[in-house]
Amino acid sequence: MRLMGHWTRLVLKFAPSLVVIGFLIGSIGAYFSARLFLNLRTEIEELLPRKARSVMDLGEVKARLESTNNLTILVFSSHVAESRRFVTDLAHELGQLPRSVSAGVEYRIDQ
Repeated sequence: MRLMGHWTRLVLKFAPSLVVIGFLIGSIGAYFSARLFLNLRTEIEELLPRKARSVMDLGEVKARLESTNNLTILVFSSHVAESRRFVTDLAHELGQLPRSVSAGVEYRIDQ
């Protein structure tokens, strides 16, 4: 118990200095964390040499595809007619997006 009391008095005595030291250490850590994550590359081809055949083939396939990402929207409703109308309207609005934003919209899974 004496140790904790001594430790508490020491922390209170040097509180301003500890705050400054903590701020400096935190700032340095934040700077290097930002530098690390700005350079973070998560693509699978980053793990392989650029001249590897698989990386070149992947680049060729990506160039042929309109998109490599998908967004799925699920609509749950107890009002079937209204939800169908909503989905049709939503698909129409999303279909109006520029080709640079959306490669296409598929909303009729029964076709």
